[in-house]
Amino acid sequence: YLNNLGVVRAKRDNKTNYEFAVKYFSDAIQLNDQSFEVFYNRGLSYLKLNEYEKAIADFTEVIKLSPNFLPGYKSRAKAFR
Repeated sequence: YLNNLGVVRAKRDNKTNYEFAVKYFSDAIQLNDQSFEVFYNRGLSYLKLNEYEKAIADFTEVIKLSPNFLPGYKSRAKAFR
């Protein structure tokens, strides 16, 4: 549910909504820290907020949790760039 709230907020595409999305994703991670999807979504929000180090950390966690999920690698590369 929290992941879905974050996705809805992020789709509104402005800084304030990405900040709220990060909060929802962070709450979801506290409930389940094994969900690569939530780390990925929070990483994308951090990327939109230009918080590259936090995005890299989340994408690295995505890769640890789901090594075959290619968007995690691509998004981490984008954050490094």
